[in-house]
Amino acid sequence: MTAALPSDSARRAELLDKLLRKRRLEHQSNDQIVAQPWTGAAALSSQQSGLWLADELSQATGTYNMVTIMRLRGPLQVGLLRSALSALTSRHEGLRTSFAEVDGVPQMRVDPPPGRLWLEEVDVSAVPDTSREQRAVQLVADCVQQHIDLRRAPLMRCYLVRIDATDHVLGYVLHHIVSDGWSLPILARELSEFYRAAAEGRPANLPAQTLQPSDVYRWQRERLANPVVQQRLERWRDQLVGMPPLRLPLDRPRPPAASLAGRKVLVDLPAELIAGADELARATGRTPFSVLLAAFAVLLQQRSGQHDLAIGSVFSGRTRTEMESLIGYFANTGVLRIRTADEQPVDQLVQHCHDVLLDAQQIQDIPFPDVVNAVAPVRVPGTNPLFQVCFTVSRGGVTTAPLDIDGVEAELISIQARGSRFDILLQVTERADGSFVLMLEYATELFDESTIRQLAMDYRSVLRAMLAEPGQLSVSRLQQISDLHTPLPTPDQPAVASGEQALRSVTTPRAGPGKVEAGNLRDALATIWEEVFGAGNGFRDDQNFFEIGGTSLSAVRLRARILSEFGIDIPLTDIFTGGSIAELLPYIEAGLVGSSAATASSSGPLATTTR
Repeated sequence: MTAALPSDSARRAELLDKLLRKRRLEHQSNDQIVAQPWTGAAALSSQQSGLWLADELSQATGTYNMVTIMRLRGPLQVGLLRSALSALTSRHEGLRTSFAEVDGVPQMRVDPPPGRLWLEEVDVSAVPDTSREQRAVQLVADCVQQHIDLRRAPLMRCYLVRIDATDHVLGYVLHHIVSDGWSLPILARELSEFYRAAAEGRPANLPAQTLQPSDVYRWQRERLANPVVQQRLERWRDQLVGMPPLRLPLDRPRPPAASLAGRKVLVDLPAELIAGADELARATGRTPFSVLLAAFAVLLQQRSGQHDLAIGSVFSGRTRTEMESLIGYFANTGVLRIRTADEQPVDQLVQHCHDVLLDAQQIQDIPFPDVVNAVAPVRVPGTNPLFQVCFTVSRGGVTTAPLDIDGVEAELISIQARGSRFDILLQVTERADGSFVLMLEYATELFDESTIRQLAMDYRSVLRAMLAEPGQLSVSRLQQISDLHTPLPTPDQPAVASGEQALRSVTTPRAGPGKVEAGNLRDALATIWEEVFGAGNGFRDDQNFFEIGGTSLSAVRLRARILSEFGIDIPLTDIFTGGSIAELLPYIEAGLVGSSAATASSSGPLATTTR
């Protein structure tokens, strides 16, 4: 292990920490989050708007489900559990929230307390003993991974399977749009307290809930106009503009539209590697996250051949103490732009990662969708904006927690993922027993499981070699001695769909001739383009949606205007992959003709026509 760097580094980190804490207190005293009476409907936060759109594009999958499953052994009282769930739903408005689209713009609606409770119970005690436990877990796993319709409250669904009188499997799922990783331990802790309070016939010992997520979302929207916040947005833009996309070798060509199908792989991370990362961090005044991130950057450079790396990460987004007890979606995505060089000493790379992380943490309150709009990257169908690979570290068991009920033993159950939001997510996770595991979630459309397992093994090799001589090795030498696997060079070139392939599912939800004559269809469509994108922008009929500045919100508005004007519902996926006037025009025209024919031949309810 290398000797500690001069004390300047440690002093600088300590001074920065004090500065951040001081600024946080100053901002809280001058910029209060104020609770306001609920008016029935409200705009979404920037993060929620982005996730709402992503859910619309997910083709009704459970990719954005936040899942917890546990085995409960002991005399569980289902009536008390139901009472506790009802009290929890009354306390947190996110558990009573649904979303509706009004004129192409999503709005958040909250039911008054206590709200609707979703608890489904199944009894498998009659199933033979040999398969009863497996059947119980599979039932719950299938339920919690179903798509949650954002238009139907509640967005928390609970499922309880009875194995016998003292043995149950409990699963609950929340849509990510009303929760995040920070929320799950809060939910488990408060649900446990409500259960105990009901059992003992006393009020729950919980502080008053003076704020709700809608208060925070409103405060976030209002402060985006603040000059200081705009300066932070400009810092993000300046850091990320011109950043190339990461091109990892793929096992299969990238499809024009991602299905978000995915799986996860778990690989143990030896305790000595975590201890070594902690020791190096202490000795140099950096953070263990910086050390672990540097090892990942070395591996990505080796795989891609690139030295300018875009790596996503997730921050809590809870920059205020008032937000820490809320169940809501506040987590924010950041992009870490890591620059490497073959002859760069590894300890300098760790320092660079440390500096990038500190800077990102200072400006983590800027919503990621606003960063994307400010950077305005070239958008490619089938890919996320700005980054495709994500890296996170979870320590202290903050991602989820079992219930804590007297007389009932709770054991968390892990299930296989069925979706992936990114090409690859690598998360270093601490288990409840203090051991660590590498969790790799990956897109099965792009990668084989063997490729991802090899990536995990190579990450361990890089980290082990890096910790042995952090001050002596260069990045290129570290790659050589780590004996890394070299995959076949299958380039990551997104498939380009023709207009006919891209517009594969245009639907006409109601029949009847359109409001516009066929001869005027092009002009009417161009008028919609001018309304959505601005008449002064100028565009050609063959220009793609993204080429003329299309964003998530403008895609929603475009779909709503086309539906209103022509009665044709075009899926958002098709707008992203084939969204030009020239490509949409023949399909809208055909849809109008089809709906007219359907009207002439139908004597009952209006039929839906699908191309």
